Amino acid sequence: MFIKNLLYFITIFVSLNSYSNPTPLGLELNKATASDLIKKYTITGKELNYWQGHNYFIEPNEKYTSQALVICNDFNIIEAVILTIDKNKFEEFYKILKDKYILVDNVIEQESGKMATFRNDDCLVILESSEDNSNMELVYITNNFYKDFLNKLEKEEKLEQIQIKNLL
Repeated sequence: MFIKNLLYFITIFVSLNSYSNPTPLGLELNKATASDLIKKYTITGKELNYWQGHNYFIEPNEKYTSQALVICNDFNIIEAVILTIDKNKFEEFYKILKDKYILVDNVIEQESGKMATFRNDDCLVILESSEDNSNMELVYITNNFYKDFLNKLEKEEKLEQIQIKNLL
């Protein structure tokens, strides 16, 4: 009976952990809350997010992280984490992410820099460096939040085009 219960426990534990979202800074996307963030890190700034929720700037304690931004939705659930990192570490982070997540877009080298996109079930991980900057960004974002962001951005661009046409 004990072995049977242990087997059930192990099965449940493994299945729950195998389908978890990314946990940048030890905070699982779409599950951890602003309260979890505040308990774990020193908040250096808080502001309203342009579209919804709040932006929390935290004092980074990671070796290569110079800035960390955590975005929560209106329900205080963490939807995105943006880490600013020394861009000389691009290849190192790329290899780590490639081993951990599914590669969606391989390294795309543009005139302005490099970019690679990874995914797991419910989230995207975007690694992007710019030639104009000594840093790169590592973005962890839920698929829904990213889609909402792109839709809102597209609506704003269309509205701006309409306003420009009306001025002419």
